[in-house]
Parts: sequence; C-alpha cells; structure tokens
Amino acid sequence: MSMNHNQIEPKDHHVVLMITPFFSPNIGGVETRLDNILSYLNRHHIRTWVETYQPITSTGLSAPTFEKRGHYIRIHRTRWLGGDLFHKLLHYPFLEALYLCPGLLIQCGKFLRKHHHEVVVIHALGFNAAFIARLFHFLFKIPYIVTIHTLYRFPRRSVSRIAARWVLNGARKVLALSEISRADMISTGLPPERVGIHVNWIDVDHFRPRNKEACKKKLGLENKFVVIMVARLKKIKGVEIALELCRRFQQKDLALLIIGDGEMKDQVREAASQEKALHFLDRIPNRDLPEIYSAGDVSLVPSLYPEGFARVVLESLGCGLPVIASRRGCIPEEVNEQCAILVEPAVHHFEAALMVLYHDRNRLMRMSRYARTYCLEHYSDRNMSTILAAYHMTDRRARRSLSGGERAVS
Repeated sequence: MSMNHNQIEPKDHHVVLMITPFFSPNIGGVETRLDNILSYLNRHHIRTWVETYQPITSTGLSAPTFEKRGHYIRIHRTRWLGGDLFHKLLHYPFLEALYLCPGLLIQCGKFLRKHHHEVVVIHALGFNAAFIARLFHFLFKIPYIVTIHTLYRFPRRSVSRIAARWVLNGARKVLALSEISRADMISTGLPPERVGIHVNWIDVDHFRPRNKEACKKKLGLENKFVVIMVARLKKIKGVEIALELCRRFQQKDLALLIIGDGEMKDQVREAASQEKALHFLDRIPNRDLPEIYSAGDVSLVPSLYPEGFARVVLESLGCGLPVIASRRGCIPEEVNEQCAILVEPAVHHFEAALMVLYHDRNRLMRMSRYARTYCLEHYSDRNMSTILAAYHMTDRRARRSLSGGERAVS
C-alpha cells in the first residue's frame, strides 16, 4: 500500500498516536490485546496512528511497512534488529532502552513534526514507549497515557526506579493490568490517584466454545481427556513442568497438547516424538485458537514468574475451559475457585489438581459452564471504557471527539 506520514486523511483534525515496540504479526499477548483495542477504536470512529517495529521477537514474520485497517487506523512499521535480542536484554534496562527507543523516536519525530496539531493524546505501551512520549510531551505539550503490561518490581533506590518515576510522572494516567501491577507502579513514587487499572479483555464472540468432540476429532484426539497449554515456549512459562507432568500420565486417555513457539520448541518437539501422550503444534494464528481451546478439557498455565496479565487465562475461560494455573503475579486476580484451581508451580501440585478434575467429571462440567459465564461478566470490551476515559473520551463522545473540539492538556 502506498502511504506515508503525510497521508493522514485531510479531515483528521484529532488523532490518537500509539507508540509500541511490539505489534502484530509479532506474536504475544500484548500484540493480540492491541489488535483488539484498535478494532474497538475503528468501530467507534477514533482515528489512530500506530508507530511500531516490524516483528522483533517472532522470527520469520514480516508485514507491510504501511498498513490501513478499516477507515480509521493507520500503522507504520520500522524495520529493526530482531533475533529476539529484546529477551536477551531483559536484565539490562539501559541497554534494552538503547535497543528499543531510537527507531521509534526518529519515526515519531517525523510524524509529529508534521502532525502534532492533530494529535490529541499519545498512548504509550510500556516504559520505553513512555520515555519517547514524555519527550514529545515536553516538545509539543501533547498529553500522554501509559499502559503497563508486566511486573517490574524495581529495587529500592535503583536507577531504574528513578527513571521509571521520571518517565511516568508526566503522564496524564498510568494504567496497569492488575492490582499487583498497580502497586508496583505506585512503589516508584507515583501518586496513587494517577495510577489506574485497565482490566484486559478479549473478543468474547470469537473466543467462545465450539463443538468439543468435533474439535478433538479434527486434532486426532477423540476419546481423550485433553490438557491444553498455549504459551511462549520459554522456561519461565513452566514448559518443563508441563513436560514432566506428561511423563507422569498413567491413564491412557490423558493427552497434553502444547501450542506455541520459542527457544524450547525443539525440546518440546523431541519430547513429543518420545511421549505418546504429548502432542505439539507450532504457533497457531489467533483466529484459529478457539478451535484448539475447544478441543481441550482443562487449560494449563504453569508460569514460574509473576505474570503481569495472563491473556491465555481469559481466552481459555471464554472457550469454556477451567484453568489450572500457578498462583503467581496477577493470575489470582483473574479467576476464582469456581473456574480455576491455583497451585504453587511444582509438578506434583499440578498433577494433584489435574487428577481432581480428571476423576470428578461433575465438578469439571460445572467449572466449564461457569468459566464462560465468568468471562462474559468480567472480560468483554466494556473494559475499554477505562482507556477511553484516559483519552478524555467516552463511548458517546467517541464518534465526535475527533471531528472537532480542543485538545485537553493535563
């Protein structure tokens, strides 16, 4: 598609600028969440320009440099160093910032030099994007909001904590995805009233139960009690717990289906060649995941680290799957005992919880029915109202907020 920074529609008097290092087709929960947000903004006539990179953690993927989604969404992707360098720099915040910021800083500068009068708010995804937003807030007086997607647990008196406080202190609003993440942000010294919670959500019409037996048959798992694990295949996701759990299966009708991509993919594939109960599928497009979830009886989330927000839990609930998950990070906030069993991340704990549901099919059935109900009540796109409020918009005002009026500067 031929398009450039000059080709915002002539009547785009008010635009949301979204800055994010990670965007589809890069694979991850943040990327899927952004796709949902943009779909919502497009449906509500909110013009949005996205500055991002080509996939930098998912290998072998690319997308158009410029993309138009619907009538109101424009996306610009900058080519950048990939090779999953991001994850290699996770423990070196300064180097990570040097890696993630320059390309977005340059491209946002080019965009804002021509269009800063049209931008009513900058939406920064994560700290590195927030750093860029703070600089342009200083230059152009454009308000910005920040959404946080992980737990940082900054050490006291650390440089990273001081830097985070400076970056976030200029934001109109900081939105975390859970209470534990909100407390993490407040610990940097931010005023509590500045930090809100934006509860994640999914497309509940897409993530809904399909015919379970038909989905199992399609995967060759008919007459099996199927445990599903959808995850990035990294050690911190508890992949080794899942593999050891599968080795302990005694019942012939038990099967573990692992779906994902990552550094442990070869290890999982090798295990699947040796264990009859283990089945492996490579990364699956988000559009196809509901059929995968629907083939399962239980969803496994054995994370070893404190999740900022486990989207796989929401997707599982939406498709009617009870969850057996680690009692880590935000996960206890996402579920209750009627749709999930939470345990400490050790193989014997997961084995015991799984056997409870394997042997008590009535409880499994009750939890399955409630999982969908719980998802509809807590994780629909109604949760988008928090972001609209941070934009200084409402559902009623969304259609007209970008066609006139003055920019509200905090």
